[in-house]
Order: sequence, then structure tokens, then C-alpha cells
Amino acid sequence: MKLLRPLSPERLALYVAMALVLLFNLPFWQRLWEIVSPLDGHGVKMLALALALTTTFFYWVLLLFVWPRVGKPLIGLLLLTTAAVSYFMNQYGVLIDQDMVRNALQTDGAEVRDLLTVKMALTVLLLGVLPCWLLWKLPVEYRPGWRRLGRRLAHLGIATLALAAIAAVGYQDFASLFRNHRELRMALAPLNYLQASTSYLRKVTAKPQPLQQIGLDAKQTAAAHDKPRVLVLVVGETARADHFALNGYPRPTTPELAARTDIVNYPNAWSCGTETAVSVPCMFSAKAREQFDTDRARHEENLLDVLKRAGLTVLWVDNNSGCKEVCNRVEKQMRYDEQHAKYCRDGECFDEILLDGLPERLAALKGDA
Repeated sequence: MKLLRPLSPERLALYVAMALVLLFNLPFWQRLWEIVSPLDGHGVKMLALALALTTTFFYWVLLLFVWPRVGKPLIGLLLLTTAAVSYFMNQYGVLIDQDMVRNALQTDGAEVRDLLTVKMALTVLLLGVLPCWLLWKLPVEYRPGWRRLGRRLAHLGIATLALAAIAAVGYQDFASLFRNHRELRMALAPLNYLQASTSYLRKVTAKPQPLQQIGLDAKQTAAAHDKPRVLVLVVGETARADHFALNGYPRPTTPELAARTDIVNYPNAWSCGTETAVSVPCMFSAKAREQFDTDRARHEENLLDVLKRAGLTVLWVDNNSGCKEVCNRVEKQMRYDEQHAKYCRDGECFDEILLDGLPERLAALKGDA
């Protein structure tokens, strides 16, 4: 079969680069198409230059890795990973940045199972497993010793010159394009998730910074009361303000709340982000929404620390995927992985488990909480 005729590693790198550009990056081309439309002479030029630039760049990079014993395993891993990332970009319209990598790594098992669908399996099978099988079966002919190195350097040189020529022709256009549409780099796989993963790992493995304390003068007011005062703060799942009937949404999405007369509703409240790893730390931070930074928040005390310093008993009870480092220095109960016969089944727990044992704990309080 012609398919099984030996390929040179350089040709293999070219075929893989073309596949990555044409088969795995539909979101990138969709976004670029929307930017350059309506398609005139300039639009055609931009699409052609982008196609040449991405293909040549991926080809240049792959030339560095297609060596005996390591080439096929690395390309296979790249295809499988990029197939999965491509599915999520296509299915959910997400862009891959450092925050998205953090979300993926901090997602619990139950959420992962909800994302595993037949459509995802088919996508990974067609774009990942099948190409890996073909790659495994395909013989690659490596030249011996110095001939191999010389040919590889020659191809790297040609690819470098091609990149320089494309950059020279389209520099002004590309500079303007990526300056005004930075989201494009987060839509180009596998470059997006490789860069994002590298940045995330660099931050989480960086030397720990000293914890910045806040509210050092926090203390309770001397008010007379017979029983301990208790504040219960419930942090729920993400919800859109424009879908709350309390905020004027026509459908009765909050009927029980609407029936009460003691509800205080804040219609103009905004989260710092759509992901838990950003929104929860911001919610408890002393910083305003505009000044909040997730990485700096990891090294700064928050509301729970201040309440604890003031002498209150602080307890964090969790049934999601962790407190995202907000509760690092207070007492906590992580209940999402318990094997509770009444509240848990199939690896997930109902939120009622958050109330399990709470009345007894409140009854035993000696001070404010």
C-alpha cells in the first residue's frame, strides 16, 4: 500500500503540521474568518499568509522532535492531547489560557465524568487515536549519522527563511491583527495549551512568597448578647444575574425567594471571572474587582483570616472542588468525597450534606462564628 511506503522524517513533520493546522484548529480559522470578513483582496491575503505562517511554524518546531525512538511517541501524545483540546474549544467555545489550564487541573472527578460524552470519544477517536494508529504503522526512514543531521539542518534553514519571508510580507498586518485580537493566540492549538501549561507550571512551582497580612487591627465589638452570634455565608454555583426573576427576568426562576419579604437582593453584583478558581478567591479578597489578581491573592490573607484574627470561630464546609486556597488557614471540612449513604451516590454528594452535623456544631458554640 502506498500509505505504508517509508516516509522521510521531514515529510512526516510536514504532514503532521498540515493536519494540526487544517483539522485541529477550526475555532482559530472561524475567528480569523470573522475578523477579515467580508472577504476582499486583503482578507484573502491574510488567510493565505496565516495558513502559510502557522503551517511553516509547526513544521519548524516538529523538525526538532522527529528523531528515532522519540519522534513517534511525542507526535502521538501531541495528537491525542490536541484532539481533546480541539473538542472542548469546538464544543464549548472556550479559549485556552492559563486560567483554563488551572480549571482543568482543579476539576474534580464528578465534573470530569459529566464532560465525558460520546461526541468527545468520537472526536478523540477520529482526530487522535486513528492518526496515532496510522503513525504507528507508518514506516519512517531515517538516514544514518551525519547525513540525517545535515538534511535536518537544511530543512530547518529552509523553514527559517520561509518564516522570515512570510513575516516580511505580512509584518504590518500580523502586528495589527494580534495586537487588536489577542484571543487568536489562545485559539491556536497546540500552541495555546502548551504555552498556558508552561506558564501555569512556572507559577505554581515558583518560590513561595511571604504571606501578606491584612486587617491586623481586626477585633470584635463589645456588644452584649446572650447567645453566640453566627453568620452563615452560602456560596453557590455560578448563575447569571439576568436570569434571576428577582432582577426582572420574565420566567419565575426564583419563586421561593420572591415569596419572601425579608430578602435583600443586589442586582448589580459582578464576579471577577466565570471560573471558580478566580471568582471564589476574589469574593473573599480585600481587593476590588478591578484590582484583583489571582496569583497575588495566593500570597495575601483574605476575609476568613481577618475573621479568625478577630476571634471568631471560622469553618469552611465544601461540597464542590475545594476552596481554591481561600480556606488554607482556617478549619475546613471537605465533604465532596465522603461515602455518606444518605447524601452521596455515584461519586457525588448532594448539597444537603453541608447541613449534616451543623445544628449540633452550632449548639456547641462558645463564641461568635
